[in-house]
Parts: sequence; C-alpha cells; structure tokens
Amino acid sequence: MEHDTILVTGAGGQIGTELVIALRKIYKNVIASDLKEPNQILKESGEFIRLDVLYKNGLSDCVKRFGITQIYHLAAVLSATGEKIQS
Repeated sequence: MEHDTILVTGAGGQIGTELVIALRKIYKNVIASDLKEPNQILKESGEFIRLDVLYKNGLSDCVKRFGITQIYHLAAVLSATGEKIQS
C-alpha cells in the first residue's frame, strides 16, 4: 500500500481537505481534486488537479495518467445546493 497513488475527489470540502492532509502524512502520492480552485492548504501541500467527476473521460484519463490505485470519492452536490437546482 505504501506505493499506492490515491485520488481524493471533492477534496475542496471540509471532510476532503482533512482527509487529504491525513493521507499525505501516511502516503507519498495523494492527489487532491475538485471542481473549484483549491484552498491554500491543498495548494501548498501537494498535487492538486481540477476535475469534474461527471466527465467520465476526464476521470479515466486522470486514473491512467497518474496510475491511480485508490479513489476516495467525496464529490457530491450538497443538499441545499441540490435543492436550489431542483427548484
């Protein structure tokens, strides 16, 4: 597992940011991703890519390009945001 390359989608959220920080203390290759620009912590602590997980080819390309072996999928539409879209 020490040679795994981990992708965290939705890393810009509160849980994602904390998870990326914790994983980067354990693993060498942790890539944070989100739709929006990263916060300072993610930007300075390691690799970050802008990624829309709904775009299948983009996600597939990312997995191939970085040799991803694990994905922590935290990307989601928050309830309040989702409800606004539905209205």
